[in-house]
Amino acid sequence: MALFLPRWQGVDDGRPGTERLLEAIGQLQDLALPWSVWSTVVLPRRVAGFSLDMLDMLAASGAVVWLGRGAGGPRDGRIALYLRPKIRDLVTVDRDYEAPSPLHEAILDALRAGGASFLTELEDRVNAAVSGHTAAEFRAALWDLVWGGQITNDTFAPLRSLGRAPSGGRRRRRGMVDRLA
Repeated sequence: MALFLPRWQGVDDGRPGTERLLEAIGQLQDLALPWSVWSTVVLPRRVAGFSLDMLDMLAASGAVVWLGRGAGGPRDGRIALYLRPKIRDLVTVDRDYEAPSPLHEAILDALRAGGASFLTELEDRVNAAVSGHTAAEFRAALWDLVWGGQITNDTFAPLRSLGRAPSGGRRRRRGMVDRLA
């Protein structure tokens, strides 16, 4: 009996490729685990030759969506993965969400008005609507909304950046940020 679940989930069965990755994600939809566990343990054990680029390709194509499910410190957080056709059946968006600050609300308003946005575009729209905040405060509010399941990104690049130490220069991510509802 103890071997059933690992076998059923394809743990260490040696099957490679994006089709296997889609199958694995389908089996584990709505399971909230730290990003570091998804990327280094769960998916590599289920997909031979797994790479983060495979996840990015599936997300960019629209096949896979990730949602934040709680911060796990400054360099990690819990996420859940979904196959796009199933997300509406599995996720209930909190329509009564109250933004904790005007900055958070400005981010949500900018996404409501403009739809999915490149980070630089979003930051420019928010800066035009709300003044008096720093770039660090903007990023912190953005991550609050991510971990609260209010917004997501079309790639895993923001999550990938969490594990790296901050660099001296300021890099802008190019992925699209999207409001869930």
